[in-house]
Amino acid sequence: SSRGKGTRRQKTSVAAPMKRYFCKGNVFFHSRTGIQMTQEEVEGSTDSDNETENRGDMFEWTLRRRLDGCSPSTLVEKEFMHKWNMFILMQKRAVHNSQIGENVYRFTESILDDVRREPAWEKCLLHHLLLQWDHGLLSATDCKKCVSLITSEG
Repeated sequence: SSRGKGTRRQKTSVAAPMKRYFCKGNVFFHSRTGIQMTQEEVEGSTDSDNETENRGDMFEWTLRRRLDGCSPSTLVEKEFMHKWNMFILMQKRAVHNSQIGENVYRFTESILDDVRREPAWEKCLLHHLLLQWDHGLLSATDCKKCVSLITSEG
């Protein structure tokens, strides 16, 4: 060894500087939900971003909370937005702009009973289709396919 007698390497813990940093009054948030982390979560050894068992519940709660803030929206519009957000969220993969057409079609299929039963749902869906088309995410053909689902007697 190149060290002389009487010199020892001092053991340093990575956790000690981290705990000092956390104790300075810093506030941390979960990256997916935006909910403030508890001190135990901050100091814990597990990564909260890897938690998937409650992912849907946390997202659903967060989305509903955010939609409650949309004051000019009706209850039906908020429910529609929530269903769309949850539908996209549960894809288990990132949704690319080029995949919006197929996803809107599948979403339309999934809410078809609501759309046929309640005129407000149809209005929301048509508005959604127009917005997606206006932003260049849906083609006219995609819109026609979804509208044909609504108007078919199926």
